[in-house]
Amino acid sequence: MPLTLHHVSHRYQQLTVLELDLTVARGEHLSLLGPSGCGKSTLLRLLAGLEAPSQGEVLLDGEPVRAGDPRLGIMFQDPLLYPWLTVAENIRYPLTLAANRGLPRGRVNELLAKVGLPAFAHSYPPQLSGGMAQRAALARAIVRHPDYLLLDEPFAALDAVTRMRLQSWLEALADSEGLTLVTVTHDVDEAILLGDRVVLMSPAPGRLTRSWQVGLPRPRDRTDARLLALRSEILTALYAVTGDEYGPHHTLAA
Repeated sequence: MPLTLHHVSHRYQQLTVLELDLTVARGEHLSLLGPSGCGKSTLLRLLAGLEAPSQGEVLLDGEPVRAGDPRLGIMFQDPLLYPWLTVAENIRYPLTLAANRGLPRGRVNELLAKVGLPAFAHSYPPQLSGGMAQRAALARAIVRHPDYLLLDEPFAALDAVTRMRLQSWLEALADSEGLTLVTVTHDVDEAILLGDRVVLMSPAPGRLTRSWQVGLPRPRDRTDARLLALRSEILTALYAVTGDEYGPHHTLAA
């Protein structure tokens, strides 16, 4: 059941922001990397059915993608929790929709345990730390047992230590839930930690310029020499597509 962009082009008014073909295989962990403004977030919205492409097709299992498809979960940088609902109620909210009322309510308790928030089930979003709010948002995104989880820089607003903890935690959760991940990020370390395949996009109009197979088992050791070598190679390519004259190895003169 692949998720496919077929001959997709997307414009805002007269500006073309994307031109690409892409297939995400079931079970794959794909990282989308590129400079700011290259259309990464737009690409994710197309995959989720939140926008329709100007040209081409976005297909899930051969059928056009539609917003709200329970096979697709999506999570943004802002957790977007409803402040008047408790953590448990926020996670349960998608199950209140008519199409999902048949799913067991025990799913909420299961996810509260998986994300480490059972003690905060009756707390409200303003009472949570940033990391806790993102864990709650992630539980809500997967409460309907999606096949694909689409992530738009979900940890970008967090401090470095919390970010690393949640990246490792997401790896384990994705494996336990059998999720296919599509992660939009500007962080090379995050891309190679989470992705089986890392795809580099060019500046607008966003096109796929290079891809790498990480080829290392999970969970991954951030200090692995093979991972560090790949990081250096991807950074060099990223600087090349942005036309940065300094590059990753430049040293400022005294």
